[in-house]
Amino acid sequence: MRAAKGRRSSLDVARAPQGWRTWRACMCVSTGLWVGCHGYNYQAYGMRSGANRVAWLNGCCDGDQIIIDFRDEQSDGNGGSGMLYINNTAVQPNTIETYRIEGELGYTWKSYGPFCAYQGWHNFTYTSDANPEETSFTITDSYGLVKAQGDMNSLPLRFHTILPSKFCTPDGGYTQLQTRQRVRKLIAAHDQTTPRAQLLEEGLAIPQDEYEQDGIIYPPLSFFDNNHTDLDFARRASGLSGSS
Repeated sequence: MRAAKGRRSSLDVARAPQGWRTWRACMCVSTGLWVGCHGYNYQAYGMRSGANRVAWLNGCCDGDQIIIDFRDEQSDGNGGSGMLYINNTAVQPNTIETYRIEGELGYTWKSYGPFCAYQGWHNFTYTSDANPEETSFTITDSYGLVKAQGDMNSLPLRFHTILPSKFCTPDGGYTQLQTRQRVRKLIAAHDQTTPRAQLLEEGLAIPQDEYEQDGIIYPPLSFFDNNHTDLDFARRASGLSGSS
């Protein structure tokens, strides 16, 4: 028997990044570095229309913009709450930007963001209401790359971003590093849903693997399940797409 909505479970969760895609900007009321965000609600087939269209911003050249999407299988939302911690120490020493993620009832899809997440590791936690089995989430960047995904039992987790945002427009153009990483991310976003076996056969880079650049080992660019073992694959592949 399902518990009543609005009550939180005591679930304090494990971890495991994975992922796929949707979006919408959130309304933020800032008080210093703390920002309370209430995502817009939208139905499964009207995710990016009307008031739910994402407002990507120019900039975020030191990292990438990310969106957090929730899906509730019963279409009655999730009344829990959580926190997003964006590590900004590479740009401003000892700075962690903190965003409160407030749940709502009555949605199928709900999105928060975009947030500018500087290159590096960040943390996300969320405590579900009394029906955690109904809700899943996905974190994607501005290229449509899946940074993490899972259900309420996958939290808390950490995820990684690299520069630049797809909407970075620096004065004087891109640096050599920005150009290389932008091209790599564009290719990875195109290939992340291609079966791993096919990428291997064609001798192409696999977005789900670590890679080396300038002597540095980077985490995978995508956690989308390109082995196609995700039971949710058909719905996610048809319902979610890259940024526009």
